[in-house]
Amino acid sequence: MFILKHKPDKIDRYPIDRYNLVIKARIDSWDLSFEKDSIKLEFCYWNRQTDKPNEYRTEEMALVYKTKNSAHYELVLNTNYPTSYLKYFFKSGDDYYDYYGSSKEFIEGNAFEYLYTNNQIFDGEVSWLKDAVFYQIFPERFCNGNRQLDPINVEKWGAKPTSTNFMGGDIVGIIKRLDYLEELGINALYINPIFEANDNHKYDTMNYFKIDPHFGTEDDLKELVKKCHSRGIKVVLDGVFNHCGYSFPLFQKALKDKNSSFRDWFYFKEFELPDGKILDYECVGYYPFMPKFNYSNKEVREYIVRIGKYWIEEYDIDGWRLDVADEVEFQFWYRFREAIKEVKPEAVMIGETWGEQTSMFLENQMDSLMNYIFRDAVISYLAKERISTSQFDERLNSILWIYPKNRVNQLFNLLGTHDTERFMTVVEENERKYVLGLVLLYTFVGIPSLYYGDEFAMLGGNDPDCRKAMVWGETKFDFSKLIRRLVDIRKRYKAIREGSFKTIYCSDKQKVYAFKREYKKEKIYVILNISQFDQTCTLKENGVKEQEYINLLNEEEVIKKEKDDLFVDLPAQSAKILLGSQ
Repeated sequence: MFILKHKPDKIDRYPIDRYNLVIKARIDSWDLSFEKDSIKLEFCYWNRQTDKPNEYRTEEMALVYKTKNSAHYELVLNTNYPTSYLKYFFKSGDDYYDYYGSSKEFIEGNAFEYLYTNNQIFDGEVSWLKDAVFYQIFPERFCNGNRQLDPINVEKWGAKPTSTNFMGGDIVGIIKRLDYLEELGINALYINPIFEANDNHKYDTMNYFKIDPHFGTEDDLKELVKKCHSRGIKVVLDGVFNHCGYSFPLFQKALKDKNSSFRDWFYFKEFELPDGKILDYECVGYYPFMPKFNYSNKEVREYIVRIGKYWIEEYDIDGWRLDVADEVEFQFWYRFREAIKEVKPEAVMIGETWGEQTSMFLENQMDSLMNYIFRDAVISYLAKERISTSQFDERLNSILWIYPKNRVNQLFNLLGTHDTERFMTVVEENERKYVLGLVLLYTFVGIPSLYYGDEFAMLGGNDPDCRKAMVWGETKFDFSKLIRRLVDIRKRYKAIREGSFKTIYCSDKQKVYAFKREYKKEKIYVILNISQFDQTCTLKENGVKEQEYINLLNEEEVIKKEKDDLFVDLPAQSAKILLGSQ
């Protein structure tokens, strides 16, 4: 009738700590009559050293989410002792599922086995991260605070952005806008590169130990960090360690002298660009002005570690967003992590990746990952309406399935960055859809990051158009009040920051989607209607004591439950965030 899939590896089985083991299993069926909700799946186990096999214990697994052809189950097994020497199998009805497949009888020798949870470093959880509300700043375009730092060829603030022009944003400008940022409710800054470089984006680093002179001085950074910390705001810098700039002195030495000891710091070999041009070195993304580092060279590894530690030790930054982290040799990140955590245990590592990189979590390389697959799902469903509500539900739940249970609350969620179209451009200036996107950003599992200017729904295509100068003053759109409300909701309720996630309504016909975030006795319901018509959805919460529900987006609205049903009226393309009260 169905196939059970479970891989005894870090994907389907991993420890949260020495006493708790996460177990996952998936049931697949192509039988259209397959009733996934009716399948009860049990996890059966015993300790091979202390228990008798025929006296195995059982735990019912929870149905986490389902798709058209599959059902996903999960269990957090608490063993009350350092988890070790477990033998186990799965059972559904009269059927047994073990290492070799399914059978009608229990065969001891066919059981899966988990040997031992070592006293490894379970340091993937950064205590402040799950409470973070990030704001991303592209320094050259945020605020010009000191015109004496401007490049000679600086253009007027608000000029059309190009890949080469400058408008004079700097670190002093960020300092001058801290009151504004604090009022917006943010408590963490992610700042794009600020080290000396030729281009406006600063991803072509020349000197990793010097602030770009057009951005200010090392003292300016020290002042920024100190003033941020006094306001409870963390500061995370962009670490561009996969590659350097063409003008990086050690690259120039290697380029000009084939006998240079720095030759092995890079990949010198014939490298063809898409336009047919031939280089004699490898570069990132086919950009000839950004040659790649060779991480098989020990000196390179130690050099980058030294950079990572330096800015934490000397300027007290709170960690790194690591550019194209999935292109760097994975083994290196263990060394980098160990080094910066020795300096500052709560320093964060946020890896850039545009796809799914479960291994970077499971192998304890990163504390957080940029969640572009969340953005992809929101755009496909909300902006482009390419996928159905049930497909959107599958995508959101798959994110929570593929990533470790103890890390999903640290996923770095976003709707736009310096590398993407502006979200208001993506939704074609549909203000109601824009609001729905913001609601999802601030209520889905993980930490939200707002790209500078998105509070004013700035427009812009892909790079460089998404890097316009920040609008200060009168604007066409202003969602700052809504963002402050969403941030306040997030800060007030642990259900949003740390709670579980469960789909509670999903209608392809109505285009209505609802999910519940729950933490202990706290329950919050997020309901979205993306259709162009008013809709009513019925949420069934049997046995729940709450009788009234307050819309946290508009606290004057109270919805009363009728018996076990909660009828929610949703205007076209709107959302409600409900909190139950008795």
